[in-house]
Parts: sequence; C-alpha cells; structure tokens
Amino acid sequence: MPDLLERTHQFVIGGILEEVRGFNQRQLAEEMKKSELLTAEPALAEPLRRLEDHPLLRGCLAAFDLDAAHFEKRAAAFAEIFQGDGGTPVAEAKAALLACGDYSQRNRTGKFQFASDSREVWRDLLTKNGSPDFPKTQAALQTLLDAVAASDDGQVQDRLRGVINRYLAERQQARAFDWRYYLVRYDEMRTGDSGLYAGSNGEMGFSVCMLRKSQMNSYYRDPFLFAIYQRSGAQVQKDAVDPWFYGFAADERWLELGSNGAQIRCVTGGFLVKPPTLASCGAAFERVVAKYGIDANGLVPVPQETKEGELCDTDDRVELGVRLLADLHAMQPG
Repeated sequence: MPDLLERTHQFVIGGILEEVRGFNQRQLAEEMKKSELLTAEPALAEPLRRLEDHPLLRGCLAAFDLDAAHFEKRAAAFAEIFQGDGGTPVAEAKAALLACGDYSQRNRTGKFQFASDSREVWRDLLTKNGSPDFPKTQAALQTLLDAVAASDDGQVQDRLRGVINRYLAERQQARAFDWRYYLVRYDEMRTGDSGLYAGSNGEMGFSVCMLRKSQMNSYYRDPFLFAIYQRSGAQVQKDAVDPWFYGFAADERWLELGSNGAQIRCVTGGFLVKPPTLASCGAAFERVVAKYGIDANGLVPVPQETKEGELCDTDDRVELGVRLLADLHAMQPG
C-alpha cells in the first residue's frame, strides 16, 4: 500500500506518468492522452475539467478520442445531450446514437447491450472500455457529437431529431431496411428496461428479444411484434393477446388474435402465419392467403436484398405486419 500511495503522489503532484505502475493500464493510457492534449493545447484545460466533472463520466473520458481540433465542440455537445438528472441524456439520444452507428457491446452471455433509460447502463457503455466492441461505441458517439456540434440552431432535441430523420430518409431512399433501421424508426423497439437484446441465432437481425431484465427466464418482448401490436389500432389491439414471452431466444414467439385464433410470427424471411382456429373463417383466410402470397409453409415473404454485407428488407416489415394483422382480425365467418 505505501508503494501505491507513493506512485499516486508521483502521478498527482509530479505528473510523472511514464513511471506510474499499479494503475489500470487503460486508465493510465487515458491519463497520458489527457496530458498530451493539454501539452498541445493548454487552453483546453477548462473544457477538459468540465467534461471530467460530468456526473455520468466522473473523470473517465474513454469514449472520447481527445482530438485537440474537435475536443471543445464535442465536449460542449456532450453536455447539451447529457443534461438530465445524474447526467442522463435527453430522450432522443438513444435513437440518434444508433442512427450514427451500431454502438452495441456484446456481453459475456452473448447478448447485445444497447442504451436504456438507466443511468448505470449509459455509464457502462461510455466508460467501460474493456469490451472489444467499445471502439464501435466510441465511433458512433464521435459521429453524433460532431453532428450536434455542426449547428447551434434550435434545441438539442431538434438537432438530434434531425440526425434521426436524415438517417431514416437515406435508408428509405435506398430501400435498405436492416435491423438498425427498425430500432431507430420505431420507439417501441427501444423500450426494454435493461437495454439488452438477444438474437434467435446469436446475432442482431429480424428475430430478436428485447429484455426487461438480464436473463431470458423473465418476461420480455419481441420488438417487431410489439411495434406491430402497438401500431395496429384500438380494435385490433383489443383483440390481440398482449405479446409477452419468456424462454430461450430461439423459441417461437407468436402474436395471437383472441377472436379467431390466427397468429403471426416474425422470422428472418418475413412472417409466418397460423390459420384461424375457427373453421368458419376458412374462406376469409383463403382471401388473406391470396392477398399476401402466403406459401405452403405459411410464410408471408418480405422482399430482401443484401446491401453492403447486411441483409435488408426492401419493404418495411412493421408496416406490412400491421396490415396483415388487421386483415386477419377482419376475417368474418362464412
């Protein structure tokens, strides 16, 4: 302990970074970068101090690249975005950050950690730089901060919405709807309390679980089915069984209509459909089959293309799912 205290004294009083041992090596590397930043630009001392004092960061600037040319503007943009109690961000930040890149970090159980409304989740994402995915988080954050800093017109919420809308417009123009597009566009798909997602095949895609807690043995949502359910209108919503699930990520998840027993399931290729349990709806169901081109396996295919190595829908599957569920709900006996 005396040896560690002496090295701490060297660090704090003497600034002898090269000789300090016994500290976390990543933390030491960060402190050296801070020292280099101030050597190059002493005028950045006050912006650096303010950023270190931010209640979410508490001195850890691992998510910043400490580029002297951009540091002050990025630090100011960060303070604007992360202005809530305890340093939490404004509501638009989750979607805007994802619009700037896949910032998720895979944890030890294979789940993907995204942001949530939790201060602790945000702090871990931005300060625990031991994850091999941390550079993705860092890159997305720098892109977001640069976009917000590029203009001081209007409230920061408006500028964040601009980031979101530009991203969505680009994807819509290209007809390239990957999983990230859906999570940015649909607020319902970012409502898991934990910020954790689990893919049915171990990857993010079109068949995923959105967790309230950290384990699969607690109730969770299928974000695609939940978005469809939420956007289906009062009558369909009243008919449908509120889609909560538990069990393994690879388990089947079906959204069921209580009135006739018809069900839909979101899979990579589109939607699987189970016919109504009421035999009297048979003729009406055949009309739905013809309208949507449901194949012999019960699949409603969503047109897809691979773009830049990522499988993308070319039609919005949530919009398709809303229409499909409405038509299944509207089936009348006869």
